Amino acid sequence: MDILDGQIQRLIERAGQQYRYGDFRGGMESLREALSIDPQQYFPHSFLAVGLLNMKRLVAAEHEARIGVQLEPEAHFAHFALGEVLQAQLKFKQALKHQEQALALSPTDADYHRAVAETLALMGRDKAAKAYLDKALQLDPESADTLAQLGEWHLGRNEKEEAARFFDEALNLEPQHRAALTGKGRLLLYRGKTDEAYDHAIWVLQQDADNYGALQLLASIKIRRNPVFGLWFRMNAWLTAGGNMRTILLLIGAYVLFQLASQLLQDRGLSEAATLLRYTWLGVVIYSWVGPAWFRSKLEEELKSVRLKPGF
Repeated sequence: MDILDGQIQRLIERAGQQYRYGDFRGGMESLREALSIDPQQYFPHSFLAVGLLNMKRLVAAEHEARIGVQLEPEAHFAHFALGEVLQAQLKFKQALKHQEQALALSPTDADYHRAVAETLALMGRDKAAKAYLDKALQLDPESADTLAQLGEWHLGRNEKEEAARFFDEALNLEPQHRAALTGKGRLLLYRGKTDEAYDHAIWVLQQDADNYGALQLLASIKIRRNPVFGLWFRMNAWLTAGGNMRTILLLIGAYVLFQLASQLLQDRGLSEAATLLRYTWLGVVIYSWVGPAWFRSKLEEELKSVRLKPGF
């Protein structure tokens, strides 16, 4: 029995190494070999669920993760694995229940705090998510995953300087961290550094050809390079760069200048120029009104049209 346990442990360790090097197929084969020796051990089932989740095989991942919980209901990793799978299936309430259970069983695990934070953020509970992220960083200050997630949290609140700081810290620790690269790419695109943003998207796609965040960034870059849609993107980025108050003041200032210019042209007898100015202003207003919806529609089209060669 001891010899068999030793064999299972070695297979689990080998699977862990294979996962770390991105060989999920090999890792899953090692775990299946371990389960062929003893199918009643929870850990190989839960660890196998993690591999299946990375391969986007969500139904099979949930099956294995639930077996893990049934075999060992007090195992924190079993609840964590099932929570991750349920989160990927967008079953946020169920995912949160198992992630909180994992955290209750192992309260000093930074990964579990971060998992709860991610689900809370997906549920729109940003303030609660931030508290869990802060705790995760306190427990593990050198976690690139936590730093990247904090960058996303600040980026979501339009706090770009803070977001950049966290993304940079994550990339200093792990230069090929996908979430940090994608987040940094979005920041670069916002700042008009399209080529650098493109490099970040391609860098991620070379590691993970169907990474949703990188594909979305690539589509945004394509639209940004389009002169028509790029105009709205640049105008919107410039207006919102200084926050809502700056945007309101700039719009009021532009409207006052428009009225003064229009009146000046009328007073000098240039009625045709005044009319042209009014139509121009009307065009800007209409473009600003329909631009966001138009932009989102084109972005969705671009995402659907992005196809990469197998193995890219």
